[in-house]
Amino acid sequence: MYHRYNGQNPIDFILNPINQFSASLPTDNVQRVNFNNRQIYQKTVEMQMAIFMAPSVAGWQPYYQEPSYYRLWLNATSLPYRKGFTDLLASNTYKFGDFRVLLNPINTVDKFVKPDDVDFVLTEIALILFSKPLAENQKTILIPILNLGNTGTWQTAYTLYKNNPSEANKAVVVNRLRNLLVYMMRMPEYHLS
Repeated sequence: MYHRYNGQNPIDFILNPINQFSASLPTDNVQRVNFNNRQIYQKTVEMQMAIFMAPSVAGWQPYYQEPSYYRLWLNATSLPYRKGFTDLLASNTYKFGDFRVLLNPINTVDKFVKPDDVDFVLTEIALILFSKPLAENQKTILIPILNLGNTGTWQTAYTLYKNNPSEANKAVVVNRLRNLLVYMMRMPEYHLS
């Protein structure tokens, strides 16, 4: 029987946000090897999918174990590591020695057709993170995260940043996006997408 895989295995879970939001990674070869070997590999071990360490010739259970399949990736052991990883990554506090892995959500948003429209931004980010649109009640909860702050609405803050791309204006937009990503990466839909 064929079963469609709906969840993210740990390797995809770790690498997708790094790729989707153009994270800064070490450029020095030694640092890059250390980052891959010590950080990425360690995260896959914590989330129970150590690279090149399949538990049997059949591979990892979530690919063949009925009736749970992909849900086996989400358990009491792996879920705290997943949440810890996404919190560190989305809040830009993921450090490796003196190097900090930084997501660059503003580059992603700048590529949207309507980056100053809060509904459009939420819809597009949800499609990136969840692979499906948000429900209306979810939008109701998420819109205030982008509209929060003393510079006014998302549209006002983003337009101000585009018209005057100073570090202060960029920080306002980036902080709002960072808060949104932290919240959305904690949502169950992210872990099940």
